[in-house]
Amino acid sequence: MWHQLTRLMIKKEKIKYAFVTSAKTTDSELSDTQIDKLFDDLKITWDNDMLDQTEVKTLNDIKYTYKGDNEGGFVILQTEMK
Repeated sequence: MWHQLTRLMIKKEKIKYAFVTSAKTTDSELSDTQIDKLFDDLKITWDNDMLDQTEVKTLNDIKYTYKGDNEGGFVILQTEMK
């Protein structure tokens, strides 16, 4: 059980790092507070339900998309300039 939790925590940190890196690459002016708000707005909560959802948020003319697919076991984090 401990190993499963550790792997899950590592995956969460990798997902968060990937999203933050993508967001800051697209909009270098984003503050940590804005990034935290994006996580909230995209409903990235780290529970099992987040794998079955799609959320989109636009901030500073950039579209942020989160899509989780439970069947495929993957998530998509996308930043796109409008």
